[in-house]
Amino acid sequence: MKNHLIHGIVVMLLAFFVTSCSEDKKSDEHIVFMDSFKVFEEFEMKKDYDKRLEAQVGADQMGLDSLGAQLNATTDPAKIAALKKEFTMRKLAFDEKFAGISEQYTSDVYKRLNEYIKAFGKKKGYSIILGSNGQGNVMYVDDKNDITKDLITYINKEYTK
Repeated sequence: MKNHLIHGIVVMLLAFFVTSCSEDKKSDEHIVFMDSFKVFEEFEMKKDYDKRLEAQVGADQMGLDSLGAQLNATTDPAKIAALKKEFTMRKLAFDEKFAGISEQYTSDVYKRLNEYIKAFGKKKGYSIILGSNGQGNVMYVDDKNDITKDLITYINKEYTK
């Protein structure tokens, strides 16, 4: 009788151990990663904003290029000094404008991207989505846990709705 009780306890412990191990493996499958850089670069909203940014600062850039060409073509010291001063002022204004617009666009893109990633994670039943770019905290993950391609497809589909 005592042997049957010990045998039963051992079987229950073994069953518990096997069940616990399989549950851990199951929860590991809910931890996935994405290539953060690739997802950001392939997001259609980011590409659209790049085009907008280029259009918004393109004329200013052309003006700077033209001023630079005049500066290079001039040999008169007084004219060079005046052109350098004007170029410096316009370049500072251009850099400020570019940085402001770029920062706003990047913020808008990340805000939308984060919403889509959260929705994607919930839809797929993931517990954690880690971001990896090879230079941060996640240095290696098995490719079977890489959701980058699926995520890019999802976010671009959501963006174009």
